[in-house]
Amino acid sequence: PPHVWVDPPPPPLSLGGLHDVAKLGAAMRSRYFVPGCTQTSTCLGDNEEVMDTVRAESSGLARTLGTAQALMRSLLPDPLRATAAGLALLPTPVYSRLDGQDTLLRAYTKCPAHARRIARWHSSEEFGTKAADSLELRRKVHAALDKFLPPGELPPSVEDGATPLRDWWNAYDALDVAINANASDVAGAGDGSPADEELRALLPAAMQLAAWVEARKFGAELASNTCGSALLRDILKAISSPTGPKLRHYSSHYPTMLCALTSLGLSVDSGSADDTWLGDHLLPTGSALALEVNSSGLVRLYFWHANDVLDAVPGAHPKGWTRLMQPCGPDGQRSEWCSRVGFAGSVASRVLATDADWCRACDNTQLDVCRAAAAEHLVPMAGAVVPSVLVGLAIVLLVGLLLVRRRTRPRRQGRPVVTEIGGCSVPAFLSQRQSKPHAVDANRV
Repeated sequence: PPHVWVDPPPPPLSLGGLHDVAKLGAAMRSRYFVPGCTQTSTCLGDNEEVMDTVRAESSGLARTLGTAQALMRSLLPDPLRATAAGLALLPTPVYSRLDGQDTLLRAYTKCPAHARRIARWHSSEEFGTKAADSLELRRKVHAALDKFLPPGELPPSVEDGATPLRDWWNAYDALDVAINANASDVAGAGDGSPADEELRALLPAAMQLAAWVEARKFGAELASNTCGSALLRDILKAISSPTGPKLRHYSSHYPTMLCALTSLGLSVDSGSADDTWLGDHLLPTGSALALEVNSSGLVRLYFWHANDVLDAVPGAHPKGWTRLMQPCGPDGQRSEWCSRVGFAGSVASRVLATDADWCRACDNTQLDVCRAAAAEHLVPMAGAVVPSVLVGLAIVLLVGLLLVRRRTRPRRQGRPVVTEIGGCSVPAFLSQRQSKPHAVDANRV
């Protein structure tokens, strides 16, 4: 089964993260469901119909699955679902797959060619300069964690009295969890004490440094189109289908969201000033990307978050929904919206067309799909070359990523059983009359 029990179990979702997910669910409900959506002309349609046509997908990890369930309970609380007396409130299935075979939402963990490019980057002049410039901050964070964390919980690797820059995510994550964990063992963390203030004072700068590292790891130069292609192909297929769910929801970690953005043509190294924010702060827990397709065929991309830490980061997007400029068409010209045809053409020019192409680009010979492709002589596995930038780049989520599309559908006869959507923490998309959404959210790796 895809959901394997691990002993000891992985760390639980943080209390702060769950609060952010609840805010996201409420924001989606207000934006896409009656009556709130009538104020913004973003209704997906009749509430009952929309709830009956939602598809939720998650990577097969405990925290992404848990985030999905938490989001759906916030998005569709019992009073909204209980439209008939005595009606059984059935959970909506959350679809996932074996993590070891997941290239839809976890391709970034299965690409040897990408890993080699990251390793070479760690030896580059750019990386060395950043390591030197950030040494003082990294020492301060290491000292604070050494002071407050219980024995054995400090990030294991230490160089020059600090966590190495290549492992910086571990230090940032330890700091963030110490402050926001549900039941932290860190003395003073999260209680407003001087110790708590000392930790919190370091968090914005620690997050910015983590964003600098992670945005480049999953950006156009290092990741190229190797980690977001399968997800974007899935979304393109949904956009082109006249039937199917009005809301499609993907729950994943922040690298998936960065990879999706890269495949859309947005990344920290795209060369566009519109994308520099990706290197200034991480996509926080409970954040979401939403692709909205309206009844006129216009596609818009939104980013949503409700994270307080970003208030202290210069240039960060404000809380709530922010429309992102996106490339449209093969020339990569940016706009606040794309036609469905222009969006499909833009994405198709960037993503790898098939799983076999992905196997070749990543030099992966181990996954089932790659073994099958090699057996059929579809993929020459040796000497594969991956371009350093996306084709036609002008370019995650989910992390997370959410796509919504409005469409007209004949009313069904009778009272259908209302299902509860269980999925990932991702925002829904709005479309102007009836829509179909896809979503992806940011979770801890």
